[in-house]
Amino acid sequence: MIGFGLKCLLGVLIPVLAICAWLPAERSRASDYRIDLSGPWVPVGVTWGRVAHHPGASDDFLGLEGSVVRVYDFPRALAGGFVWWYGGYSDLVFDMNDHQNRLTLGPECGVQLITLDGGWVHAWGGGSKADGLAARLCLSLGICHFYVRAERFGPGRAVRSNTEFGVLLKWPKRVH
Repeated sequence: MIGFGLKCLLGVLIPVLAICAWLPAERSRASDYRIDLSGPWVPVGVTWGRVAHHPGASDDFLGLEGSVVRVYDFPRALAGGFVWWYGGYSDLVFDMNDHQNRLTLGPECGVQLITLDGGWVHAWGGGSKADGLAARLCLSLGICHFYVRAERFGPGRAVRSNTEFGVLLKWPKRVH
């Protein structure tokens, strides 16, 4: 029997994969030795993981995320080449066990495989709501990102802080 969390993940993941398969892929000219990644991008995706509430128990979560970023792809001749970016992100996650929602919004930046983002977080549901701050560190391997995020809330919420461990599947789309 498939659990509720897996059903939710599949219910979100299948439509996102269908949309991404429909989007045109980026192509380079035959004479290019590699694809130039520089320019504006809009990556979107789904996230899934486990959140530890402090104080309290742990819950599974499921969510959606989107970003708007500017990528700088330096030539390979320059120290082997490297990619860095900056922009903004937002995500919405739902804790499946305690029916809490969290919305985050803020800046993001990254170099090669490492992304750092954070900003404002708003939590609501279960009869309470609160605002706070979040910070996240990601290890990016293609479209798959592994991350840990810390969140701290102000008054109005029994749970004062969270630590999230998650996997984010994010598909990039170049904006021309």
